[in-house]
Amino acid sequence: MGLVDLNRKEIKNARENLFKAFEDHSDSDDICFKIAETYEYNYSGVQYGDGFDIDTCIYFYKEAIRINKKNAKAYFKIGKIFYLSEKYNKAISAFKRAVRIKFNYGEAYYFLAKIYELQKRYDLSIYCYKFAGCLGKGKYWYEECIVKTGQLQ
Repeated sequence: MGLVDLNRKEIKNARENLFKAFEDHSDSDDICFKIAETYEYNYSGVQYGDGFDIDTCIYFYKEAIRINKKNAKAYFKIGKIFYLSEKYNKAISAFKRAVRIKFNYGEAYYFLAKIYELQKRYDLSIYCYKFAGCLGKGKYWYEECIVKTGQLQ
């Protein structure tokens, strides 16, 4: 069961349990990451919905990074939050850090491509779509990236 399936009470209980674990293991990037993930959901269980706590979410992803500087997924998650908040330059910075750590991070390249496309930086967008297409998740992902590359050329 993912967090999306949790109701308000279950999310609250999950956060409380994670905070208790964090008190005992404040050096665990995994616990920080899981706490941050709970903040991606509002109390109705909607990811990135109205009322999701951006600041707390980013704080705990940054804590996970402070503990483990090579936590590419935490950088990616921060980038996605900034992307959804339309803070594109901050998102670019976070996604670039993710791919510096994990060169084959297809999703990070995909979001970089989308941002560069929005900014009309088409050469960079094409480059990132090509990487995302090669590194992505299955046939649909590949085809979407190839189509986008063709449209931008």
